[in-house]
Amino acid sequence: MISLCLYGTTLAQTTLYFRSFPSDGKPTKFLVFFLCVADTFHVILLSHMFWHFLIYGRSIGLILLLRLSWELEVSFIVAYIVISVVQCFFALRVWRVSGKNWIVTSIICVTGMIQLGAGMAFSAHAVIVKIPTLVLNTSGHISGQIQLVFSMVCDIAISASLVYYFSTLCVGMEKTKHILQYLVILSVNTGVLLCLVTAVTLILFQVESGTFITLGPHFVLSKLYVNSLLATLNSRKHFRDIANRTVDFPLPTISTTPVSHHDSVATSR
Repeated sequence: MISLCLYGTTLAQTTLYFRSFPSDGKPTKFLVFFLCVADTFHVILLSHMFWHFLIYGRSIGLILLLRLSWELEVSFIVAYIVISVVQCFFALRVWRVSGKNWIVTSIICVTGMIQLGAGMAFSAHAVIVKIPTLVLNTSGHISGQIQLVFSMVCDIAISASLVYYFSTLCVGMEKTKHILQYLVILSVNTGVLLCLVTAVTLILFQVESGTFITLGPHFVLSKLYVNSLLATLNSRKHFRDIANRTVDFPLPTISTTPVSHHDSVATSR
């Protein structure tokens, strides 16, 4: 249910984006379109999997639980690709905001690539082994932990960098200070939410290893990343409206020069 609600939010935010920013460049539009399609595909995979287990699977007992379904295996791959794409988007944002600081950007890119590699290793292990308890208890468990840890490190690096550079820009820019403060709040909220869900998933990997409970947060994690990117893009409309309301318009001035009696008579004529 949470996954479907987040997917509905994805559709709403995608529609809002294309209506609000028709003049955006083709790369950004393609990125939004790609993420929406990937999220749709992810929902279809999960819906088919749950129908298979909860409806069709009831008639053949627990045999289906002994092997991972192909839908779940593909959903892993889709989720890790989506997470990596979103992290690359925010890495590019940090690159621009930081004045092309390659050290900070490199840290974000490296941790993001490690999480993608570990995620692909976990997915490959799931495809080969097939048995859920073995996937979640052997080397697949290790690669899954690596993916979660480095994904969380990458998100922390992104949020910390954006907060730092936006806070730095606030100094000496009174007209846009409130907008930058909003950007700081948005960066903090996004980073905290993603890190919190990732941390919960990591804890479940430790406490409930070998059970399907560990897969619960996986169903919503990629959708949180998609919505965080869309929220960042759509927030520009709100910030633009704020900026328009704070523009200083020149007011007409009233002359204080005294008018002579001769000028008054000439004017009356």
